[in-house]
Amino acid sequence: MTWMRERLGRWAGGAALAAGLLLSAPAAAVACGAESDCVVAGGAYRILTPPERAEPALGAIVYLHGYQGSPEDTMRFGALRDMARELGVALIAPRGVEGRWNLPGVFGAGRDDVAFIRAVADDAVVRFGLDPARIVVSGFSLGASMAWYVACAEGRRFAAYAPVAGSFWEPYVKTCRTPAPELHHVHGLADATVPMEGRALSVATQGDTYRSFALLRGLSGCHEPLGPAVVEGRLTCRRASCAGARQELCLHAGGHSVEPAWIARAWRLSAGLPADG
Repeated sequence: MTWMRERLGRWAGGAALAAGLLLSAPAAAVACGAESDCVVAGGAYRILTPPERAEPALGAIVYLHGYQGSPEDTMRFGALRDMARELGVALIAPRGVEGRWNLPGVFGAGRDDVAFIRAVADDAVVRFGLDPARIVVSGFSLGASMAWYVACAEGRRFAAYAPVAGSFWEPYVKTCRTPAPELHHVHGLADATVPMEGRALSVATQGDTYRSFALLRGLSGCHEPLGPAVVEGRLTCRRASCAGARQELCLHAGGHSVEPAWIARAWRLSAGLPADG
C-alpha cells in the first residue's frame, strides 16, 4: 500500500541542541533525549525539551508518526520541533513497532499500543518533570488513527487529542470512555491516502471520518449538536462542547498533509488560550 510520509524539515544545529538538552533536562533524563531512546516497557521514545524551561513543570505534545515513520523522523521535522519550542512544551516521539501502530481490534495480536503510549507519557512525567494535566496526544495518518483509539480508551486522561488525517478503522469501536474527551481533528477534503469516506486496503479498511467523529462523541456520552461552520485560516471547523470539553472537526481543501500550526492551535485551545496565539 502507498502512504504519504510527513514532510520533514532539515535538521539544523544538532550539536548545539543536544548540548541545550543536556543542560536543561533533569539529571535522571540525561541518558536519553532527542538523539537517543528513552526505554520503557514494550518499547522506546525520544523527547525534545525546550532549551530554557520557563516553567518547572512542562506541558508536552505526544506525536505519533505515520506509517513507516520513526522518532528520528519526528525529531527531524523542523517545523514541528520549532512549534514545540515556541509553545514552550516538550515534544515526545514514541516508536511504533516496525514503523506502524497496532490499532485495537483491527490488526490482530501485537503490542498493546494504547498501554504503550500511556507508559511513555507516565515515564516522561517522572523523568522530565512534565505536568501530567498538560499532555496533548497528536499524530499524522496512521499515527492520527492511533490517537483516536487512545482518545476512545483513555478519555480525559490526556488534556486533548489533535489527530491529523486519520480516524477509526473498521470494524468500528463499540465502547469508549466517558465523559467525552477534548478532540480537535483536522482532515483534507482532497485526501486520497486516507479519504474522508475511508477505503479498503489489502490488510484492513480505513473508516469514514464523519462516522468516526459521531461514534466517538456518542459512545463517550456527547450528544450535543455541532455548531455552525467557522472559518479559521485554511480550516473550516464545526464544534460542540460536552461537559467542558470541545470536540471539533476541522476540514481544509488540501490533501494528505500535516501542518504543525494545526497541532499548536489544538494545544492552545486545550490550555484555554486563543487559537491563534
